[in-house]
Amino acid sequence: MARKRLLIVIFVCIGVLLIGYAYGFFSHRFLWFPYPQIKAAYSFLENGYSVEQLHTKIKEVKVDSDKNLNSDIGRDLSTLVSERRVIESLTIPILATVIDVGAQEGFGSPSVRGPKGGLCSMDSFLVVFDGAGNGILVELNSMTITGKISVNAFNQEQDSEFVRVNDVACDLSQDPTHAYVSYEITFPELTDPFAKFQTKVGKINLQEFQSSTVVEVWSSNLSGQNEAGRLAILSDGKFLISFTDVSGGDRLPNGMFGPEDPSTHMGKLILADASTGGYEIYSKGHRNPQGLFVTDEGGVLETEHGPKGGDELNFIRRGGNYGWPNESHGVLYSGYRWKHGETGRHDNFDRPLFAWVPSIAISNLLKVANFHSTWDGDILIASLKAQSIFRLRLDKERRVEFVERIWIGPRIRDIEETSDARLVLWTDDSTLIFLSIASNFLEENKRTETSYNIPIIKPCLKCHHFGATNITHMAPSLSSIFSRRIASDNYKYSEALTAIEGKWDRETLKRFIMEPQSVAPGSTMTYNVENEEVASEILNLLVKLENMNE
Repeated sequence: MARKRLLIVIFVCIGVLLIGYAYGFFSHRFLWFPYPQIKAAYSFLENGYSVEQLHTKIKEVKVDSDKNLNSDIGRDLSTLVSERRVIESLTIPILATVIDVGAQEGFGSPSVRGPKGGLCSMDSFLVVFDGAGNGILVELNSMTITGKISVNAFNQEQDSEFVRVNDVACDLSQDPTHAYVSYEITFPELTDPFAKFQTKVGKINLQEFQSSTVVEVWSSNLSGQNEAGRLAILSDGKFLISFTDVSGGDRLPNGMFGPEDPSTHMGKLILADASTGGYEIYSKGHRNPQGLFVTDEGGVLETEHGPKGGDELNFIRRGGNYGWPNESHGVLYSGYRWKHGETGRHDNFDRPLFAWVPSIAISNLLKVANFHSTWDGDILIASLKAQSIFRLRLDKERRVEFVERIWIGPRIRDIEETSDARLVLWTDDSTLIFLSIASNFLEENKRTETSYNIPIIKPCLKCHHFGATNITHMAPSLSSIFSRRIASDNYKYSEALTAIEGKWDRETLKRFIMEPQSVAPGSTMTYNVENEEVASEILNLLVKLENMNE
């Protein structure tokens, strides 16, 4: 009897394992539950994507596109400034002006698959789109909003749904009149997850921005969801557009890797021609290309996400193969090796100029032209997870001389240089951050403690941040900490802190950062400042920063 029971248990276990294996295979192949959720969780924790960005469609976003559409036309952006501060870099102090454009009616909404959107500039205009397909036109001389459109400006195909805007690029001609938008649609009735999405490029007339529609000029083949979609306009009127490898580094049913299969766009840079609708494969072997920039000399620079580790900066040659998924400087999220090739090596294909280990969740990039003489010709790379911009210098052989990290605060999705020598960042918080030279500090040639990047505060910034809090942050904001109620930030606090009423005062906050449990028993904060003198210096700095922002 005991032997019979043992055999039954063994057969049941084998049956459960076989069913689990089969369900795991098909959930990965057809994106059944819980594969998208598990994938999103890994990406959120390990690679810097937002959870929503990798989910399939989980909710409808209702946009009343006609409500107050014109209410912000002529609005001075100074009325939306939420913060000004000085950021230190190695050679220059930078004034950061944070403009909360997401505070407008009908703008700043993320798409159902995450924030995205982008910006571009030409002459004295800045074009900004949020992920949900809403756009604004900003006149930079007056810093006013001169045009605004909604997602209804995108012509919808029958039986399709708008997914999101992936990028924006501006006309490079002598007499620029248009901006180009990379966006994605899906056909819900189609069942193949590798052939139910379509990436499109449309153009919009800036002179008629308010009443214009986005006119489609190119569309891709049906493909999987494109987490990339970066767009770069070439001088001859053609453009480059990037596509992610949606196979996750696995072989397709035909036995090929997606980035090597010439019949798909997966893991490739595509050179497209709007006049003919045609395209060719410009380069392949890419994982998730999140940055694309064409220099004045015609060189193509690209950035892409690696898996766990291995974010890359590449100089793209036409016809090049950049190795994915055969090799990478990254590894599996669940282990210490990559599934193909020799772990941690990148010797058999076109090699990156530089790779980040660990990953920084890399995003868009540019080559500096006129911001400051000490930065001219350098490459600036934005990041999501690292919440920073990285300044790289290449020598004449395209070798990296140095990398400087400049911490900004929010997740930076896009970066642009304007004709009046300012840098503009587009963040996942739906803010524009204008960076300019802090001339007064530069003339005095004396560093200032109005920067957040001073040693005394750096241990706090391993978890905390300044500015708005979003789902990606590990801890609440330190901005205006004495002016708001305790545990009132947009963050899920512990019950211990939520139960405390009132605002922080210097002595209570000092006790809390030195011994959290003495003030809020049950608090989840584990870090503490052991030195009372250091704690007092931190409080003095927080007071100084709060007064400066007022």
